Amino acid sequence: MDISNRLELGPATSEIFITRDDAPLFEAQSVYLAGVTYARDHYMCARKKTDFHTVLLTCEGSGELIHGKSTMELTPSNAGVLLKGEDFSYRMASNSWTFVWLLLEADTRWSHLSSGNTTGFSRLDNSQLQNLLELLVSKVSASAKQVLNEELFANIKEILNPQNRINLEERRLELLFTEVAKHLHAAWTVELLAKKSYCSIATLHRRCLKRFSLSPMQKVIELRMRLAKSLLRETSWGLHAIAVQIGYKDGFNFSKAFKKACGLSPDEFRKR
Repeated sequence: MDISNRLELGPATSEIFITRDDAPLFEAQSVYLAGVTYARDHYMCARKKTDFHTVLLTCEGSGELIHGKSTMELTPSNAGVLLKGEDFSYRMASNSWTFVWLLLEADTRWSHLSSGNTTGFSRLDNSQLQNLLELLVSKVSASAKQVLNEELFANIKEILNPQNRINLEERRLELLFTEVAKHLHAAWTVELLAKKSYCSIATLHRRCLKRFSLSPMQKVIELRMRLAKSLLRETSWGLHAIAVQIGYKDGFNFSKAFKKACGLSPDEFRKR
């Protein structure tokens, strides 16, 4: 396909641009420019022999990437990666398409990138990256911009470096359930757990199954029962006191949950 530089924007489409003035650490991080596009009625962009690596990350909706003889769908579960010097075009493929785009310097920091639609690089939820970019163009202090810039770069590395992504996923799970263990009395839900993990419910469920062979709420129950066993062994607390401590409203609900999880009632466990 013969591609020339072209940009077509519908009247309801808008964009924000994040320059090195907005993100002072971009130069050291080999990021030339970034932005968020909110394509609403019509959007098409074509680029010929680009000077930078281009990364397209979908937040909502879907797009279509034309690269060489291939046409590939862009969704929140993949990343469109185009290397310096390549010709390509992309356009919206749904009623609306919100996506983050990055222009990266072609240096050794990004030498691991390969061209094309790369499943597994991206996440199912790129909204945090979008939020950070939007905050960088808002009226915040210079010190806040630096903090936001550092968090943004950590997110970019997480998305584009598979090994970093794996390590960060494990670290986030560890931090999440460390917090849960410290606040077992709280009303934990899978929605709240996912929100604190900056990912979708489906992504958190997949990560927990992979790491623990348990669903997110099963992991919460496991932590609650672990503390309950310790309190039954080492204290003379009544069932109501233990129930409140680990997140159940009364002794009856705690006893029912304990027997289901452990095969014994709390009294039977305590007498062993």
